[in-house]
This record gives sequence, structure tokens and C-alpha cells, in this order.
Amino acid sequence: GCLTIPASSTDEYVITGSTTSNYVIVEFGWKGTITLKECTFDFTNSYNSAIRITGENNLLNTDPSRTNVNLILDGDNYIYNSGGSSACIQVDQGAQINISAIEPCNNASGTLTALQANSNGGAAIGSREDGGYSSLETSAYTTLSDGSTGYTAGGNIVISSGTIIARGGHGAGIGGGYGTWYDGMIVIYGGIVESRTIRHSAG
Repeated sequence: GCLTIPASSTDEYVITGSTTSNYVIVEFGWKGTITLKECTFDFTNSYNSAIRITGENNLLNTDPSRTNVNLILDGDNYIYNSGGSSACIQVDQGAQINISAIEPCNNASGTLTALQANSNGGAAIGSREDGGYSSLETSAYTTLSDGSTGYTAGGNIVISSGTIIARGGHGAGIGGGYGTWYDGMIVIYGGIVESRTIRHSAG
């Protein structure tokens, strides 16, 4: 079934196997490690990302300690999203994801292929597309200091090792979705990373 990791949890999580409907939500404030071990998400849900790292709606992204997730890649892992709008991995404002391979000195030991299957999807890793869904909680929908509202992909994304192929749809390969604000940091200092998009956004 779907997995919600509560903020109070002190466990580490290993996700394996294949699913066409289940997703993972990391609650705001959790700090820990998730290992993807030879798993596949074949995803068609427009409203939920396969993995969502929940942040905080506060316009502040200088403190990545609010929600901080180490995502370890073990073997070959796939996220296919054909549902539109949502990201493959959503990283909210006030959250940080640190992606690395199970063997940091061997980029082939952990791979992630995150692909949007249609041109209406959000980022592969980052934010959903601004598809007009106002029911989203926390930092997926935010009010800016000038009073305007909209979607944001404010989370920090750090990649240190592994092999990552990220293709966005109507969003970046890594970063914001179309029509969103992006104010997080993207830091890639290791690994093999290919990032591209289908339309209207940067790789």
C-alpha cells in the first residue's frame, strides 16, 4: 500500500518491488534515509508524485534541516509517470533530498531513471506543473510576499553519486515545473546525470 513516513519516525526505509498505484509521502520534519532497491513505480496519478518530500509554506529555504532525506540508490530503479501534472519525485520548499549510490565510488551501483511519459507532466525531480490544482497542502501552493499565489518548487536537490536520468514533461528534468517558482538550490558534485525535458522548460 501507500507509505507515509511520519515526522516522528526514527526508522530507515527500504523500498523494493513494483507498483502501479502506490506512492510514498515523507511528512514535514522527518530526517532519515530511504533506500530504493531495484524498484519500479509505473505511475499514472495526476495529483500525487511517486515520492513526495513535504516541506513548509514559509518562503524560506535557507535551512534544509526541516525535512532532510537521504535517498540511496541500490541497483536499477525506475519511476515512470504518465498521469500528468505531478512530478516523479516532488521536493517541496523547506525540504532537501540528497541522492547517492549505495557504493559512492561506483556510479553504476545505484541508478535512477525518472521519466515523464507525456508533455503535461511536471519535473522529473523537483516540482509539479502548475495545473490549477488548488487542493495541494503545504509548500506545493504558496503565497508570495507581494500577495500573489502559485506553485513553488523550493526544495534543495543534492546529487553526489549514482547514475541519474531525469526527463521532465511540462517541467524541468531537475527543478521547477512549468508555471512554478523555483527558489531552491540544485547541487551536483558527483555521479553521472542526464537531465532534459519534453517542452517549455529547461533540462
